[in-house]
Amino acid sequence: MGKNKAVGLDEILLKHGGALEAKGNLIKKYRERQKDLYLAFLDLEKAYDSILRELIWKTLSDKGTPMRYIKVIHDMYKWERTCVRTPTGNTYYFLVDVGLHQGSAVIPYLFSLILDELTKGIQESIPWCLIFADDIVLVLETPKGLNRILEQWRKALEDIGLREEEIRIGKHILEPNESFRYLGSVIHKSGRIEDDVTHRIQVGWLKWRAATGILCDKKVPLKLKGKFYRLAIRPTMLYRSEWPLTKVQENRMEVSEIRMLRWTCGRLRWFGHVKRRPQSAPVRRVKSLTVDGARRSGRPKLRWEDRLKTDTKELLLSEDMTSDRNT
Repeated sequence: MGKNKAVGLDEILLKHGGALEAKGNLIKKYRERQKDLYLAFLDLEKAYDSILRELIWKTLSDKGTPMRYIKVIHDMYKWERTCVRTPTGNTYYFLVDVGLHQGSAVIPYLFSLILDELTKGIQESIPWCLIFADDIVLVLETPKGLNRILEQWRKALEDIGLREEEIRIGKHILEPNESFRYLGSVIHKSGRIEDDVTHRIQVGWLKWRAATGILCDKKVPLKLKGKFYRLAIRPTMLYRSEWPLTKVQENRMEVSEIRMLRWTCGRLRWFGHVKRRPQSAPVRRVKSLTVDGARRSGRPKLRWEDRLKTDTKELLLSEDMTSDRNT
């Protein structure tokens, strides 16, 4: 097993970009040749909470892990106790002998070791079997073959105390989906990226709105806002964005970013500067200029003044407040 590699036959990089890249390229190749491809995404129910502790030590030993490492991990779980909080108080403490710790950096690696060891007899080579922690993707060219391999995985997972979130195998019909979200990326059956681009834009806006306390605070320097945007917002929108973008999709991404930056910089800031200028200033003279003639029939195009009225109304602001720069 190489450095920063996942265990198993595929050895996909622990950074799940490898799994996403392999999956995306496979779909594109089959789409180009107009051949069918069937993917099953397995979501294990309470995966980390269902692993027996004895299974951890046995797997580490079978994998040839040095005993000193096994002892260190064993000490992490030794005499682990917990209690249940109730409306009338806490229960007595009791020992916990099942499940993996949540939040520990070593836990995903331990789970991958266990899953790899117990399913090595049914694993296919990459890219027909992609495993990243408790996310499993099975890929076949026929629905019958997919049904067969799903049944094998179901039995193997149940033998170690794991099960799928919802089992629809055997007499149950597997209903195909148009799209599916896998490791933060949206997969469409046609291989198009429009859904993924839309998803990344939506996630970017959610992240931006969550950070408006910083990005829209006048007391925060603009340079600091820009740095925060580059480190927190933009990476969210560009996550796994190695797309072959069209001009329309590229324009959508640019428009979203410009809107965020305009809100961050303060769209009404220039309006305040204009209102504080003297009447003799060129910008004020042009603004008050009246041109003779009739406007074109139909709905007029949106003007800067119209946008200002909407913004000031939504924010409960008035033009008199522009005289105070601290407002």
